[in-house]
Amino acid sequence: MLPKTLPTITLERSVFSPAFWAVLLFLSGLFFLDLPFHGDHVQRQAVTATIARNFYELGLNPMYPTMNICGETSPNYFATEFPFLQILMTFGYYIFGEEYWIGRLINWAVYCLGLWFFAGLCDKLMKRPVGLFSMLFMVGSIATMFGRKIMPDTFSVALVTIGVYFLYDYLQRGRHWWLILGGVLVALGVLSKIPSVVVICLLSVPVLTREISWRRKVNVFVVLGIGGLLSAGWYFAWMPHLQALTRCAPLIYPVSLAEGFRIFFFDALGDSLHRFHILAFCGPIPAYLFLAGVALAVYRREWKILAGTLAYALIFLLFIFKTGPVFSTHNYYVIPFIPLMALYAGKMLSQPWLPRWLALVIVLGLAYQPLSYGYRDINLVPEIPALELDALLTAAGVPKDELIMVHDVWMNPTNMYYAHRRGWFADGSTLDHHNWMVSYRRLGLRFLVVDKSRYDKPLPYYIITDDEVFRLYDVTKTPEGDLVRD
Repeated sequence: MLPKTLPTITLERSVFSPAFWAVLLFLSGLFFLDLPFHGDHVQRQAVTATIARNFYELGLNPMYPTMNICGETSPNYFATEFPFLQILMTFGYYIFGEEYWIGRLINWAVYCLGLWFFAGLCDKLMKRPVGLFSMLFMVGSIATMFGRKIMPDTFSVALVTIGVYFLYDYLQRGRHWWLILGGVLVALGVLSKIPSVVVICLLSVPVLTREISWRRKVNVFVVLGIGGLLSAGWYFAWMPHLQALTRCAPLIYPVSLAEGFRIFFFDALGDSLHRFHILAFCGPIPAYLFLAGVALAVYRREWKILAGTLAYALIFLLFIFKTGPVFSTHNYYVIPFIPLMALYAGKMLSQPWLPRWLALVIVLGLAYQPLSYGYRDINLVPEIPALELDALLTAAGVPKDELIMVHDVWMNPTNMYYAHRRGWFADGSTLDHHNWMVSYRRLGLRFLVVDKSRYDKPLPYYIITDDEVFRLYDVTKTPEGDLVRD
């Protein structure tokens, strides 16, 4: 009988093991990693990749990330988050050369590892096995789609989650190496993207537990305080310093809390709530389960986790206020809040009266639509015309170190990244003001690349080459080939 029952036992243990699903997700996401940026939020990915490429080509100096669309001073300093993801990408470039898959693989591996630790953290927080279902709710969110992008959002949340797990374990068992490791991971995660700091609020459960010694709690506060000082120094001192030095436009445009309050509650309340209600999980049911889980915790007077939940929500609300109108127009800004929603949604599916096989079927069913949406996003089209931009410029005799102007949307370095050059970006309004080109020519501009899919008006410059997608101008010459006299 033992040989007949052993496979069943092994299957059941595997299916209800968070590690099984984390590994399965990781392996299933290893396709199409080496395709170029395309589709959702290509601009943010190009920003990350440009910083990593400049580290690789110009020298790795983490204190001075640079961007290539800063005009005649390019590449110039760029006030951005601490580029920890780009640092890891640069090390990968040193080994394998510059490849698209390196940044994606790093983010994907850290995200999947973070899911595993998130499951363990949820079990600790709820003191019963809810982690599997909470983790699968995370899998069925837009976080999984962004886990494969070259962006720091899921990367930072995963790092902080892993760090919080180790700090929780230190509070329980007193392992000092876990204290150091947890503090380092939390600091790196917050430095990579500051909104991920909200995940630290989940430590309210052990911090408010009387049985845990005050010495351990003080040690955790000290470690978090050191990381907090480093993060505050980067975001509130070093980033403004870089912005004062550079000609590049800012990455973020924060508003006052009062202005953010007005925008959130009076201008964009419906769109903002839509991020939580629908977009976070591509459907409303997980959001309803989250609210039901919070209500159940209130009914059962689970004050420790509720204290962390309240702090989590209030701090995240402050971040929403500071972003102004940006939160209501970007789907990935909700990612730091998804772990809290997944925690309570998983709690609701782990009730004693609900068979766990049925709960597993429910959560996998709810994850189907988000995963299919994510698959469409990563099933990229490799025939992207912009990929040929570098070759087009080289064939036209444009040197690698030549300043060029690339037509794109505001602060979008994507076409410049594919051009593998430096200079200015220009939107349609810039191209319409022909008299502005006088100043650019005086700064050394000669070549202008226009994306015809966005702007197909004739311009009073000499056309060097004209294909189906791009038109390359020499702005120092008239359409007839004569030199422009400024």
